Amino acid sequence: MKNRSLIYFGFVATFTYLFYGQSIGINFLIFPILVLLAMIYLGFKKEYIVPFIGLICTGFGVFMYDDTPAIAIHFLSVIILFGFLTDRIKSLYLAPIMGGISGFLSLITKTVDVFSNSNTLFSQLRFNRSNAFSITIALLVTLIFGSIYASANPLFSDLLTFMTFKNYQINWELIMVIFGGSIMMAAVFYPFRVEFIETIEEKMPSVLSAIQTEIEDSEFLNALKTENKSGIIMLSMLNVLILFFNLFDVINLTKGIVLPNGMTYSQYVHEGVNLLIISVILAIGVILFFFRGNLNFYSGNQLLKKLAFAWLIQNTLLLLLVAQKNTSYIGAYGLTYKRIGVYVFLLLTMAGIALTFIKIIRQKTIWYLLRTGSITVYLTLCVFLVFNWDAIILRYNLNYAHVQDKKYNESLNLVNTWHVWKENNLPEPDRQVYRISQSDWQSFHLGLYRYEHR
Repeated sequence: MKNRSLIYFGFVATFTYLFYGQSIGINFLIFPILVLLAMIYLGFKKEYIVPFIGLICTGFGVFMYDDTPAIAIHFLSVIILFGFLTDRIKSLYLAPIMGGISGFLSLITKTVDVFSNSNTLFSQLRFNRSNAFSITIALLVTLIFGSIYASANPLFSDLLTFMTFKNYQINWELIMVIFGGSIMMAAVFYPFRVEFIETIEEKMPSVLSAIQTEIEDSEFLNALKTENKSGIIMLSMLNVLILFFNLFDVINLTKGIVLPNGMTYSQYVHEGVNLLIISVILAIGVILFFFRGNLNFYSGNQLLKKLAFAWLIQNTLLLLLVAQKNTSYIGAYGLTYKRIGVYVFLLLTMAGIALTFIKIIRQKTIWYLLRTGSITVYLTLCVFLVFNWDAIILRYNLNYAHVQDKKYNESLNLVNTWHVWKENNLPEPDRQVYRISQSDWQSFHLGLYRYEHR
């Protein structure tokens, strides 16, 4: 235990060295390696792989490109990892909740443990982990009311200042970095477990089981038959409807799209894409409704399953047609982040359809879909941030787009796109880059370095 405490403080000191007085740079790429070393010391488990991949991908994105989303997802990855380190969480959508709680309370409870196990006055107060949460809430409420009183009465505010910091110059940045590092490392070395979240996790099985009922067997069987028949009728009608819609769409795409009066091509694509993606998500919801319980185990559900598979396949075709429309739109008017986002949504929706297939075939629960689906969304976003999309967008627009949106092209981050302007023998936009480069190695940023030495 003593060795763990010493190593913990060593990691906090390393964290402070990496981030105090520094801007965003290679420190964001080194931090995941620091966390990996701690996890190897404590015992690396396969459950940590997903959030660790996210940390590496987003850290690489932050180091390579001047990209705000990468920073946001990087911090999210840290919180998700903290959630998995409690060893009780297996669902990625619950991990941020557990991670957010664990980080702060781990530090509080560890401090309480130190005092309660020592021969001091504090140990006589019987502080323990069970009332750490109460202590934390009490401190936060006291700080809130203290701030209110200080704001309401300037004389009281001056008194507080005199009593505390009058003769000292407080380095708040250093304090906040040390405090942040202490919280992060405490979540790794001394994870705090929240029982009610663990209880939620335990009640979310991945595999369905037949629900026992006290209803007479004949009455129960009749109810299943009725539900099965309702599902067959509904899915038959929906299959016919989407078949006609897809055929109509294919014919229009083959002959050439004729827009209604007063509608632009942009409106046609954007409105259509949004509504069709929503319709596919609702389609998955309908499937989940019918295959939520005992109907999965009903021997006469074969036709219902075939209709469900047919409808999922037709919805996949619908998504492919939407992708074709988006591709045509990009070819005419150029690439943007929003149009790339359409592809990402389509890809994730197709993944949802694939998981729904697995759910029906292997009799999985909705919780299985949420667990696997959340991991798919998270890893997709993390891998997405590895690429220099500013440069990809500008290169495509300058070389392939029929209509050039000069204003949009010039709005792309110059740190990430200067070399594309140079490749095309075009002058860089007359726009200042506001990010400040620092000489310390911790703040070394490859994208900014290349821009400054172009």
